Amino acid sequence: MVATGWTQQKIADHVTELTGVPVSQYYVCKTLQSFGDDYQAAKKAQAQYQAERVSALADKVEQGTLDPASARVASDNRKWVASKLDPSTYGDKVAMDVQLTDITQLHMQAMRDAMRVVNKD
Repeated sequence: MVATGWTQQKIADHVTELTGVPVSQYYVCKTLQSFGDDYQAAKKAQAQYQAERVSALADKVEQGTLDPASARVASDNRKWVASKLDPSTYGDKVAMDVQLTDITQLHMQAMRDAMRVVNKD
């Protein structure tokens, strides 16, 4: 359900309809999170689904069956949803993993080593 674009509210409404017992969106959220890796995989699949829908909208514009302005609004919406579901793939921000090394200690050690060589001679 999640992978095909169902929202938590839509899932809650569907469960309520099937069981006759009111189910809250909060309950659905907590239940889905308990699935852990499967839930994360489903969110990534939904993001991919949204990205594919953007391609389908572009195809309709090229075929002349969809107004370009309407397609732009719809595709921007789907891109935004995909970026929230899988920010590592579809997000706007680029994550940088930077490691800094304090070369002062390296320099001081090299100086000590050089002084030892000079003092031995």
